Amino acid sequence: MTNNKARKSINNLCFFRQKICNMNDSIQEEYELLLREEVSGKYVFPEQLFAELMSDRELHKLYIEKISKILNDLLKKEKTIYSLNIDYQELYYSETIAFLESFNYKEKLKIELTERIPLYRNNHYSEIVPREIIKSIKQMGYDIALDDFLLGVNSFRSLIDLHPY
Repeated sequence: MTNNKARKSINNLCFFRQKICNMNDSIQEEYELLLREEVSGKYVFPEQLFAELMSDRELHKLYIEKISKILNDLLKKEKTIYSLNIDYQELYYSETIAFLESFNYKEKLKIELTERIPLYRNNHYSEIVPREIIKSIKQMGYDIALDDFLLGVNSFRSLIDLHPY
């Protein structure tokens, strides 16, 4: 995908919401946000674009700007809690952390870490997940969840390492 085509695709991104059924009799409504791109009148997960967003910092910055606007607009008028999937690779990008720090509705946004192994990382080799980064996100006021538990990076080891957060 060319850089110009990727930029255009970023502009076509949106979120669909999928209800999370809580079996604990919770009154609070929760939804998972599903990233979608409109392509020929259909909304699909932008697999190729997403791979580029994870490996191209310039495109990732544009993506963060786009979802920041969408999420701020959505959550300022909602009481519902939304779960946002974040790839572990994004935790190593300063624009992701800056977005999370400055986001106005932390209490309404749960961070759901996806199972993909990061392409580039700078934490200790034996550390499966970036504990210090995740700890700092928790300290910002976010709840943390693991997406697709027992797949990829989201193993029992990761759960044990992240349990305090």
